Amino acid sequence: MRKLFALIFVVLVSLWYLPFVNSSPYWFHEGAYVKYALLSPGGKDNEKANIFEVYPPLIPSSARKKLLAIEEVSEDEPASIFVRGDVFLTFRVVSIKNDSAKINITLELNDAWVYNRHRIGVLKLSRVLLLNRSDMRYYDENGAAFGRPIFFMNPLSPPRRDELWMNVSPLVKLGISTKDLVVKNVSYSWMADKTLHTYYRDFVSPYIYIESNRAPFFWKLPDGYISGSLHIGAVYDFDTGIMLTSVFTKSSPELLSLGIVLGSDYDYQAGEKLSKLFDEEKSDREWWQPGFNLYDTNIKFPEYNVSDSESTPSKYFFLAALLALLISALIGWRCRGE
Repeated sequence: MRKLFALIFVVLVSLWYLPFVNSSPYWFHEGAYVKYALLSPGGKDNEKANIFEVYPPLIPSSARKKLLAIEEVSEDEPASIFVRGDVFLTFRVVSIKNDSAKINITLELNDAWVYNRHRIGVLKLSRVLLLNRSDMRYYDENGAAFGRPIFFMNPLSPPRRDELWMNVSPLVKLGISTKDLVVKNVSYSWMADKTLHTYYRDFVSPYIYIESNRAPFFWKLPDGYISGSLHIGAVYDFDTGIMLTSVFTKSSPELLSLGIVLGSDYDYQAGEKLSKLFDEEKSDREWWQPGFNLYDTNIKFPEYNVSDSESTPSKYFFLAALLALLISALIGWRCRGE
């Protein structure tokens, strides 16, 4: 009798759970947007910058024309963009049709300097990508998958280990030595019991942390080389799956689509705020991550009391789902033993 009750419980929870797994998040609709920022240092410290290596043939045409207007920039070689001002990265759902959605990605670089010598002011790179909502991957015009979004994930169906995050074939075609980025870690213990500050609002744990492998990056050029590594690490809201901050974002499918072959992701103001938390001995309960931080959005997050970290409904749901899986495993084990 108890086995029957447990089996019924598992079936009911599973039936309730599956529709959520297979559907898009409630906020995913036309017009929804999220905006992230890397803010420049406070005061007049203009020596600090974020550096983006761009390859002109890959960047959107309007920005490409602006770069090529500088005599020192060559169309078939990368250009180094030093950004002394703020950096904004915006994702917007443009349209949805059946299982496909068009996502506009815009990267705004303020007080940008080419090779740190030629000031070009504001440089905007913008492109629309096609997202297949059924497998959560971007596809190019030839039907090839080039990665999954960085700005959100489905919290009820997180990516599996070794699942593709970024296809680096566009880089390999340029002669760059590197390899694909795949999911290597999904964790729910990142900054456990700490309040995460962002420019938009504060959030409480648990968070979902997803990290890729670290891939080498080496590009031999006629007059030198560029070396580094590709690595993605992002922190997501437990309830909505929206990225709250980045830990490593040297590249991503979206940035690569804009012609960024290797980039920086340091938020100087967040770094200053984090140092202050350490000075005030608050870092054991509060945190500022100096990466791409949530800056603005029209998406409504669930309301909860940050001070006491009350669990939201999806947290209870998550525990119920884990309980259901545990009971299911126990039933299978008992049945095999009889």
